[in-house]
Amino acid sequence: STYENLSNDSTTCGIEGQELIWRSPVEVHIYDSQDRHTGPIEGGIEYGIPGIDYEIYGHEKFIFIPTGQGETYQIVAHGLENGTFDLMVRRNEDGTITGASLFNDIPVTAETDIEFNIIDDGEFATIDVDEDGDGNFVSVLASSVLEGDEANDIIPPVINIISPAASSYERSFVLPLDIQISDENSGMLTSSALFDGNIYSSVSIDLFFHSLGSHSLDLTAIDRAGNTATDSFDFQVVATPDSTISDIERSYNLGWIRKKGIKDSLVNKLKRAVKIQKMIDLLEEKLPNKPKLIKKIEKLEIHLNKVLATEFLNKLEKEYNKGNINEPAYNLLKDDVEWVLENL
Repeated sequence: STYENLSNDSTTCGIEGQELIWRSPVEVHIYDSQDRHTGPIEGGIEYGIPGIDYEIYGHEKFIFIPTGQGETYQIVAHGLENGTFDLMVRRNEDGTITGASLFNDIPVTAETDIEFNIIDDGEFATIDVDEDGDGNFVSVLASSVLEGDEANDIIPPVINIISPAASSYERSFVLPLDIQISDENSGMLTSSALFDGNIYSSVSIDLFFHSLGSHSLDLTAIDRAGNTATDSFDFQVVATPDSTISDIERSYNLGWIRKKGIKDSLVNKLKRAVKIQKMIDLLEEKLPNKPKLIKKIEKLEIHLNKVLATEFLNKLEKEYNKGNINEPAYNLLKDDVEWVLENL
């Protein structure tokens, strides 16, 4: 998203000043040298300082502070809950945005205090933050400082997901992540990926270590002007007889299956199922005009696969109980075979 509630054309202000745009769980107050106040009070907003505009749009706060008059304004903000805040400070010169400073994703709690001063049209690159409310403030540098056209950037980055691209992947697959992110104006500030809601930074996902079923990849990209783009991709992790064989081999190589003979026995049971599947596929190709016979063959296939799967699961449980297969391998291979049975 962008700061869509705010116009880049600030000619309506008619004066020079600084625009403060907050995305944050914070309460913001402004004081001038005469200790006059503009900001939230019980029942609404107090407008005690001439020339200051203070508006709230949903979770965004827009404050216009006039400059060029020799006045110093103190900004005092207090956190309302745990989270982060973003602050954009834009320099408005007679209706034209000529510069901006972005403070992105700054941690905030219900004890956090933020303070800084606005003095005419000087450079604005730091704010003071006391995150835990103990009175110790730390200067926080702006994430980006922009001039000219960059300060007027309202277009978010572009996210292009190259991989993943398929709707499903076998559990034995190592899924490469190929994400292209670009921004044509102010340039990229930061990007992040979440896999199933958890921060993910690797260039691939080893699906062997993840559950069967639905998964999601969520992407966020922020440019240096604070514009945000998001995209996501959902896919399924599935099991097949062939992928389950690969999972058995992987489990053995990891030491999860302790004896080669047990590994070979499990693999051979699944290879029988694969062989039966190939024979039935061949029969169906040779009998294209006999749907009733094909239906009978398919029923036989399901029955044989269930028998073989039962044999496999019995063997798996027996060796697990003997301590020859550890719990991760037992659960993974059991899930694989049950998935195959449910999707016959």
